Amino acid sequence: MIDKKLYNQRFKAQLDVWKAGIAGMKAEALLSSADAQISLHKKIDALESEVDKGYIKFNEINSANDEAWDALIKGAESAWSSLKTSFHEASLKYKKIKKDNIC
Repeated sequence: MIDKKLYNQRFKAQLDVWKAGIAGMKAEALLSSADAQISLHKKIDALESEVDKGYIKFNEINSANDEAWDALIKGAESAWSSLKTSFHEASLKYKKIKKDNIC
């Protein structure tokens, strides 16, 4: 069985890292042209949406009692994998737009 406390700490830590990364992307976007900023902010919005979904899932898992947690963790692993993939893909798109539009 996966330790609930450690799992939740790891989940929350990754979400917090991604949230901080998004803050950095927002600051970097300000250095781009107006057109690039529009594209970059669309990708940033997509990243924020993915992280928001992660926080919702985290809160669901974190607040579950032990019996419900055992059932939730199976679905959480799938959701976590999907979230990581979505965040990674959106991040790569952001980086491509940023690279193509450096001022």
